[in-house]
Amino acid sequence: MDIDRDKAIKLVIIVIGTLAALAVMGILMQLIQTVLPFLIVAAGVYVGYRWVLSDSAAPTADEVEEQTRGFFSRFRKTRQAVETTMKAGAALNELQGKPEKKQRRRRRADAAKAEDKSAAEAQQKVIAEIKQTLENSPESQIEFDDGDVIISKDDLVQPDISRLEEKEKEEPQVNNSVRAQIEERRRRLRGSE
Repeated sequence: MDIDRDKAIKLVIIVIGTLAALAVMGILMQLIQTVLPFLIVAAGVYVGYRWVLSDSAAPTADEVEEQTRGFFSRFRKTRQAVETTMKAGAALNELQGKPEKKQRRRRRADAAKAEDKSAAEAQQKVIAEIKQTLENSPESQIEFDDGDVIISKDDLVQPDISRLEEKEKEEPQVNNSVRAQIEERRRRLRGSE
């Protein structure tokens, strides 16, 4: 039986390496078993020494709860910062996306601005027409038959409650201008029938 010399050398090296690794692990375990109890005792003595020397009272339940709340609020703030960073990263990735999407977004934004501008212009035209109608129309005054109180167009555009209350307290005064207004209304009503 022929023994291959190279294989035998490799086998001996593996066995010696394994035994050396086991010896090192054994020494480390003994060291840990020997030193660890002393470290535990030393840490206990140090904590006890600090506790004996401290003059502060033990923390109350409220203080412990406040400390816990502070820890969790820091955790929440960190989580919110991570979420915000992720959202910002997603937004940047989206902005760096396809140019077609950017162009579509720009077109939509431009169309929306144009619609808003045309709607604002149309609204301004309507307001101007209403103001012009109120200024030029003799019908811009409204009469109430119960108290002969006349409310002008100024009261409709910018109502002032105190002025209205004063007008309600006033005694109705029928004078020539009021009679002329009443007659004018009657003529208009008869003409529209």
